Amino acid sequence: MLTSIGIQGFKSVHNIPSLELGQVNVFIGANGSGKTAFLEAIGVLSAAVAGRIDDESLRFRGIRLGIPFLYASSFQGLPLNSPVMLEAEWEESENLWTYQVELVPEKKDMIFKSEKIDLNGDTLLRRNSDTGAVPVFVTKGSDGDTVPVAEFVEKNMGRDKGFLASQRGIPPLWKGEDMFSCLEKYALYTPQTPVLRGTAPDTVQKNPLGLCGGGLADAAEALIDDGQEMFGDLDTDDLLDRLGWVDRMRVGRPTDEILSSGVPRPSKVLRFTDRFMHSERNELTAYDASEGVLYALFVLALAMHPDAPRFFAIDNFDQAMHPRLARDAAGLFCEAVLSNSRRPAAFFTTHNPLVLDGLDLSDERIRLFALDRNSEGHTGIRRVLLSPELIAEGAKGIPLSRLWVMGRLGGVLNV
Repeated sequence: MLTSIGIQGFKSVHNIPSLELGQVNVFIGANGSGKTAFLEAIGVLSAAVAGRIDDESLRFRGIRLGIPFLYASSFQGLPLNSPVMLEAEWEESENLWTYQVELVPEKKDMIFKSEKIDLNGDTLLRRNSDTGAVPVFVTKGSDGDTVPVAEFVEKNMGRDKGFLASQRGIPPLWKGEDMFSCLEKYALYTPQTPVLRGTAPDTVQKNPLGLCGGGLADAAEALIDDGQEMFGDLDTDDLLDRLGWVDRMRVGRPTDEILSSGVPRPSKVLRFTDRFMHSERNELTAYDASEGVLYALFVLALAMHPDAPRFFAIDNFDQAMHPRLARDAAGLFCEAVLSNSRRPAAFFTTHNPLVLDGLDLSDERIRLFALDRNSEGHTGIRRVLLSPELIAEGAKGIPLSRLWVMGRLGGVLNV
């Protein structure tokens, strides 16, 4: 499981050496505080694990494209084009792994300056392309010194390519293969209403949902179990009660009876039965349904679908949802992630205070982080803990949502 992330010199994130994570990680902060930048930095780290940081690899992970110089911090008073340092630490089968990469932005490429993999504190692989050092697997000798085990000479490998990707499957790196694969498949999701409705194509058709929601109908079909009355791991009746007007949900083909011939038609559509409408005219497709329902189903499907990445992020989790639906969706989302046997790690940002009321912060697996920028513009991040003071406020009936708006949690613009 992913346990911490370190970021230095990426956009507004000047120095966050190690942020300890849970399974569900929620980020709050003012506009421009660095929430999305944090999630994008993980995407760049994912691309580095895969061996290439270019427009295609970043687009596939949902990262906003820009020239390499714009990924690096450029604060006043600090040198331009300083390296970007990214680090991930995770536990797997009682082993502690650390991957660290140092990147230098150039006009067209992000250059791999160095890479290092540690296992339980010992360096397995290191590379420094800046000095021309030959990458070696190393281990600790009986006297504690580092001694070479096997050498791998770089052949026709440019500095714009990661070395780790070429050594996967070689002992002892194969022990961490599962986690390397999880890091490599990370994606930042930004669902969009036209795509969820089926009237616009997805920018990246990443299995199973697409980065913008183009695969929602197929993903929902895989999770709907009418016989057991379940949607994935969630009770269908409980879910539909939260959605309000929906009496039944299924997936089928679009027909002229429920979808105008002038509307683009995907092969499958979500079909909803409205509990308040006449039985002879109570079916709607995703095209006519309220968009908040579509966003709620998207985030829940991402948490439960067996083909979804084990590491993923959602930007603007609460988009298009009524505050109470956003609160309920957050609670169901946490329940789905924590009960998932694949042990996914999820990240999301939100601007809706009521989302916080759907989080059980007494569970260590659910963590809330507030982001603020200091007087120099550097993004700082602080975990919001249930202190005795906050618990006392809760006992008075003041929820987390109100405490955030009052400025008690941080993550608000000081105007």
